[in-house]
Amino acid sequence: MSGGNLGPEKQFAFTALDRNAKAIALLNDSIFYFGELGLEERETAKLAGELLAKEGFAVETGAAGFPTGLVATIGSGKPVIAMHTECDSNPDNSQAAGATERTAIVAGAPGHCEGHNANATVMIAAAMALARTMKERKLAGTLKVILAPAEEQVLSRPYFVRDGYFDDVDVAFHDHIGGDFSTTYGITHSAVVSAKFIFHGESVHAATAPWKGRDALDGVMLMDAGMAQYREHMTPAMRAHRVITEGGLQPNVIPARASIWWYFRDSTAEGARALFEQAKKIAQGAALMTNTTFDVEILSAVWPVRWNQRS
Repeated sequence: MSGGNLGPEKQFAFTALDRNAKAIALLNDSIFYFGELGLEERETAKLAGELLAKEGFAVETGAAGFPTGLVATIGSGKPVIAMHTECDSNPDNSQAAGATERTAIVAGAPGHCEGHNANATVMIAAAMALARTMKERKLAGTLKVILAPAEEQVLSRPYFVRDGYFDDVDVAFHDHIGGDFSTTYGITHSAVVSAKFIFHGESVHAATAPWKGRDALDGVMLMDAGMAQYREHMTPAMRAHRVITEGGLQPNVIPARASIWWYFRDSTAEGARALFEQAKKIAQGAALMTNTTFDVEILSAVWPVRWNQRS
């Protein structure tokens, strides 16, 4: 890529990208075919760490307590620039490259249906080009590459913030694959609360004395039904989606434990919190109807992102 409107620093960076185009494409394909789920991005994190280390980055593995978390740093002084991205795939979304119809490489296997392989590739390639430019043009500043695991599970970002990886950052960039090459600003994305509701009952043989049991799965199913009825009263930006993660062991044993995992979303933090609070009320009603109890395990929560307009 070249153009008369590019300064020498930008021209050097684009030239570095052009010269390494085949290697960048190979990185993208490798992450795509790894197809690793959240918290299992071992090969991806290993490859990214090796590539960045060869470019002179100091690579920290196990960042924020996640085995596949990675923070790579190069340079010194101000400004401190963070390049944040993710690399996880989704369950049961194996997909052949270049196919517009559903074509699994391996049936039932995970895959990059949302393009997080491209997200990671773009940021790693950009960081490598920028690092070479900083060295060649003797530019001051510190560059951080933050590879955060399990984005699809709404998991790692709050922990990177908690552990101070953004404390000294002057500007942060994040990428996501899309239909065009553009940037956004303002409030974007949804606030999300990720939480499991675990119902507890009493197990008995379902054919011998079912009246003595308290069915935890009944509690889960009634909560699910209650949330379905509540959808009529949700505001347009609200979303609630779930999977049943425990439903019992076999049909003739009344489950003493069952659980359902929910994501509660809204365009505002207040809305996501209100939906979560309503879900707890519905779970309480389900527990009362089934003579069970329940616990709530909050897995993670993130608020909307505020992007700044370029000044």
